[in-house]
Amino acid sequence: MHANKIKTSKNLLATIQVAVGAIIISFSAVFVKLSQVGPMASGFYRMFFGALGLFIIALLTRQKLWGGAASLIVVGFGGIFFAFDIICWHLSIESVGPGMATILGNFQVFILAAIGVLFYGDRFSRKSLWAFPLVVIGMFLLVGREWLQLSSYYHIGIYFGLATAVFYGLYTLTLRQSQMLIKSLTSTTSLMYICAMAAIVSAIVTVFSHESFHIPDLANWGYMLAYGFFGQVLGWLLISKGLPNISLSLAGFLLLLQPSLSFVWDVTIFKRPTPMVEIIGALITLTAIYLTTRGQASS
Repeated sequence: MHANKIKTSKNLLATIQVAVGAIIISFSAVFVKLSQVGPMASGFYRMFFGALGLFIIALLTRQKLWGGAASLIVVGFGGIFFAFDIICWHLSIESVGPGMATILGNFQVFILAAIGVLFYGDRFSRKSLWAFPLVVIGMFLLVGREWLQLSSYYHIGIYFGLATAVFYGLYTLTLRQSQMLIKSLTSTTSLMYICAMAAIVSAIVTVFSHESFHIPDLANWGYMLAYGFFGQVLGWLLISKGLPNISLSLAGFLLLLQPSLSFVWDVTIFKRPTPMVEIIGALITLTAIYLTTRGQASS
């Protein structure tokens, strides 16, 4: 009986950790939208402050900071994919808003499912197969009905959102591989190196795009610091601590809080005009994402 109580309380704590982490991350797009820092530069600051925060945590907890030169190759690729994931996401946010950009970015579950089938011998489960017609219906309700009336600027935002999903999927795959191959680094230090590499890539892209690194005022410094610490460090640390202690189905459901709430913040904070048909489309699309996550978990 005592052991069951400990297990129940442990599961409850893990559920709270993942839920709170997902809620914190859902505000990331809000910080990007509120700031007056460009999309490339804000990506750099997220990674720079994120890497700095993870470095401090690793020092305070006395984690091993060096895992050998070979480990840097794997996390290096992760950093490159992560940098372009964030850059494309920021560009999408500028065009279509935080809610739509975040929903599109979470299409990475379809990218991972396709990679699993093509390269790892996975098979589409029945849940995943149900997801594909649902996502078509959901996206049609969100943007397809008025596609020809939407501006080219909005179209580009959709394309950047889909590119986000591709890079997000590649980043997630690389992160999983790094955790399997690199035993000399903890998840915290591995993510620290990924953020550092992503910061370097983002800085190079910012320079070549002739975008300014300037942060205009104290409020924008606050947005960037909050974006780096909450969006990149605290949220993901909570999720990584809670995930091993809850079921994959519950994890998939809780992680949907991030795109769902991002859409809510877009409507409530930025007054995104959203007719009921688009809300239904968003719910159908999120259901498709969840089914694909469940399909991967059960396959």
